Amino acid sequence: MTELQSRNTPRVHDDQTEREPDDYSPRANIRRLFENRDLHLDALEQIKDFSEKYAVSCELVEAYLKHLQDLKWAKILRDSERKEQARSRKKKKKGNNYNWSSLGA
Repeated sequence: MTELQSRNTPRVHDDQTEREPDDYSPRANIRRLFENRDLHLDALEQIKDFSEKYAVSCELVEAYLKHLQDLKWAKILRDSERKEQARSRKKKKKGNNYNWSSLGA
């Protein structure tokens, strides 16, 4: 298989539909597929297909998927902790904690 220079690359398919530009960025593509739920750690066949398509080892794809999953869980935990802290602050605040004279002015 030979590669075409960018100026010789066709902009449309044979059926005259516009083709999307080639995007080789493996990490960006893994992130996009992960966010669309099209690629995940349990899908070994999809990981293998992705690694062959982008010439990246399966281990690296799995490692990056695990990293993305860890980031997702960390975000969920931060959000739940933030909500819990807001709830506890709201419960602790009583009527005498407000400066009523400045609120009425």
